[in-house]
Amino acid sequence: MQPQSPPSPEQPGSNSVPPEPFGPPPVPPGPSYGPPAPAPPDPPRRDKGPLIVAALAGLLIGAGAVGGVWAVAGDEADGGSGRAGSPTAKDDARAACEALAGVDESALIPKKSGDSQAPMLRFSAAYASSGAAADRDRAHQPLHDAIRKAQAIIAGRFALDDEAKGHLKTARGICDKL
Repeated sequence: MQPQSPPSPEQPGSNSVPPEPFGPPPVPPGPSYGPPAPAPPDPPRRDKGPLIVAALAGLLIGAGAVGGVWAVAGDEADGGSGRAGSPTAKDDARAACEALAGVDESALIPKKSGDSQAPMLRFSAAYASSGAAADRDRAHQPLHDAIRKAQAIIAGRFALDDEAKGHLKTARGICDKL
């Protein structure tokens, strides 16, 4: 038998590594070479409807109070003060009493959605006018205090209870003496 010679690189079964068919193996991308990180997801969107409705309701109540005071105070040129557009404390107290006279206590607290806001707006006008009267002349402070106490009870309890009705009765009694 003839001694076998080692296989040549051209022969099958040789120990040499054949060349790669497509070149060197690819280098995996490092952290700085990869695709950009995805953006964080957007936070869930909240429905802004209730916020808009609340803002509009506040705006309407405020505008109604100002408009109510203006309408109740009348449109005299000088407001009785001798200065154009400047009503006296007594004019403000009268305006508060006129607004309070237009408040229907049975409808002051809305029973259901869609009920008229007019009684609450008139009450707000009475509160604002009595505050203006008391600010200019302390003699009108008892009127403002009675209306303010009724307002605080109604706002705190969202009810027109006997205590609030008592303060409204006191305010109306003061108005009867003006």
